[in-house]
Amino acid sequence: MLMRRATAPAYNVQSGVEAEHAIIVSHDVVLFQFLRRGSGPRLIAATNGSCLEGMPTLSLAKAVARARNWYGRIVTGEINSIDQLAQSAGLTRRYVRKLLLFASLSPRLTEGILMGKHRADLTVRTIVQGVPLSWREQERRFG
Repeated sequence: MLMRRATAPAYNVQSGVEAEHAIIVSHDVVLFQFLRRGSGPRLIAATNGSCLEGMPTLSLAKAVARARNWYGRIVTGEINSIDQLAQSAGLTRRYVRKLLLFASLSPRLTEGILMGKHRADLTVRTIVQGVPLSWREQERRFG
């Protein structure tokens, strides 16, 4: 199978979608995105307009799970302060405060993160920079 790398703007795909890069395999054009996830780069092939559909990003899913667990522990009274939560989790107060923002994400956005149906460039860093109170605004900004 012959493969060569080319930039997508040189190739107009039938749907009119252009990607940052494309790989030509035989006579087919395969669109992909080059993203950094964690400590290394990741090549993700585009399918049906979503590069990550069905493939949750571990860091995002873990942040959602932690935040929901911590929120539940705070609500039940098991944990009384951020300091206590940070100490029990073995993390810094600052990191715990930032991750707790994931507990306030809209149900639709939370489900999208857990199901892998989120923006390809969505990261923990993007979300912890500030979460709007409005679910509609969250979905507009992060969805």
